[in-house]
Amino acid sequence: MVQIHDRQKVVVQSWRAALKIVSLVSLFTFLGVSESRAEAQTQKSTQVAEGSAAQSTQSLALPDVGGSPPTGSFDCQKYDKYNTRIMSTIYLPSTCDTVSPNLLGLRDQLADAGWGIRGSFSPVVEYDIKNRYGSTTQKYAGQNLSGYAISTVYATYDLSRLGFPLGAQFTGSVSHIASSGGTGEAPNMGPTMTTLGIDVPLLDNAIEVKAGYLLTVQDFVGMNLTGNAGSVAQGLQSSIPALVGMSVYTPTPTAEITLKDPWTKSFYHHFAVARSISSSGAIIELEKNPGGFKWGTEGTNPLYINEVGYRTGLTHDSLPVWARAGFIYNTTDYTKFDGQTASNNYASYAGLTMQLTKNKNNPGGLNFDIKVDSAPSDRNIFAKDVAVNLFYVGPFENRPFDMISVGYSKTWESRELQSAVAASGVRNTSDVSTQEAISYSYRVMPGMYLISTASLVSNPGTVANEELPSALILNEKLIISF
Repeated sequence: MVQIHDRQKVVVQSWRAALKIVSLVSLFTFLGVSESRAEAQTQKSTQVAEGSAAQSTQSLALPDVGGSPPTGSFDCQKYDKYNTRIMSTIYLPSTCDTVSPNLLGLRDQLADAGWGIRGSFSPVVEYDIKNRYGSTTQKYAGQNLSGYAISTVYATYDLSRLGFPLGAQFTGSVSHIASSGGTGEAPNMGPTMTTLGIDVPLLDNAIEVKAGYLLTVQDFVGMNLTGNAGSVAQGLQSSIPALVGMSVYTPTPTAEITLKDPWTKSFYHHFAVARSISSSGAIIELEKNPGGFKWGTEGTNPLYINEVGYRTGLTHDSLPVWARAGFIYNTTDYTKFDGQTASNNYASYAGLTMQLTKNKNNPGGLNFDIKVDSAPSDRNIFAKDVAVNLFYVGPFENRPFDMISVGYSKTWESRELQSAVAASGVRNTSDVSTQEAISYSYRVMPGMYLISTASLVSNPGTVANEELPSALILNEKLIISF
């Protein structure tokens, strides 16, 4: 029983840090699923034909809060066609919304050769201002003053130059994390390869094929509120997809296919087979595969993800909506909390994201997002959760690129784990945790956003420890895109 309890401590640290990466996943790889909607609205008809292959692979259901070119500036939107399209749920804002759209002339030189380059740097500081523990051993993110910084460089190549179908693209990325290393914080990492794969649209984008080393958590579920990697306020998220084996730090070998209805391309069926991460958690997987290139790690087997959904974009006559439901099945062995071995793990999820209103800062307005997840409680520290978020893009007439979000989540922890730790002497645990959060993303300048978040968390620890007093955690994050 002591061994089980020790293992759970490792798993607890893994999911805590994994949850941080899920919420910051937009900074973790280079991301982008298509050209920005702004380009599609401004390019001439001859250019639209070239970009249509990329555009329809995304079919965004969420507002693009990226920048637009300043009056009298050069056409910085022309670089957007080189933003990566390999991620299904996250995209980069327009190149115009970077601190250096031309990048001292480097983007022009690379674009002439079919290459694109993007990058980001994001320092983060957080602290529980309610309890101010000081020297207390940290049990959750922000319990003590903590910080970390994530740096990412991304590169793409236009594979149509090599004879692939129009819109085919290679993507590669490298990330680095410098962290204070406390429990629940993002771990020290890198430099690490975080993406290395290709995306190929077929049959006028009715079929999309992906293959390579991918972070599967970025291709399913839809963790980011708007999908924009560079500027959005934070929302409440689930860690269950990571707990059952989806990759969040280092990528795993993955093959995916998305089938869309050929008429509207709104209904889709998205399927993937990938290698699972370690059943001991994302941190252990990172330790076993620090460079990101390993084809397999000890004890891991195939993971299958199946998602069906309906996704539309913003038009003059309608508001975007994205409804999806999925099932994750992992063939890797997991240790149950009673000491037995399970030959698999699995989870189900569903989500609905929709824009409710428009404002004059189109596509700004009020949006609604809800997600639910469930997994077997005999082998996962969380059995189910629900998260609801409201977010508003362009909350003020003179702040069209800002965003505010409010959210509430509730998480039910494993009763089997509670029984196991009670047998080892841990008492007064809690099996439910709630979180209420408000976040504001302030555009300091093009390519630079300051995101301030306050979260009130009941039982910020886990069922593996005695119940802790509620925490009020302040999180300050600066995103710089180049």
